[in-house]
Amino acid sequence: WYMNVFIVTDQRIVDLEQKSFLNKHISEIPFKKVDNVHYRMKGVFHTVCRCGDLYIQSYKGVTFLVMKNVRKPSRIRTGLLEIVDDKSK
Repeated sequence: WYMNVFIVTDQRIVDLEQKSFLNKHISEIPFKKVDNVHYRMKGVFHTVCRCGDLYIQSYKGVTFLVMKNVRKPSRIRTGLLEIVDDKSK
């Protein structure tokens, strides 16, 4: 019953975590409140597979989302930052 899904809409980023059958946790950050997006590639496995962990932080660090083992995190980071820049205008 474990599931972790990130949903990117035109308004927000939603993190849906199903930890057990009766334990669900949902977090979201509207694009207007995204403060920082960065990634980390650590070790041989991440370097060879071009995957890493993507971190999304809201304004003043109220909400912090972590996407584990994302493929090509630099590309996703760039795309998210472009959307954030468009929404902040």
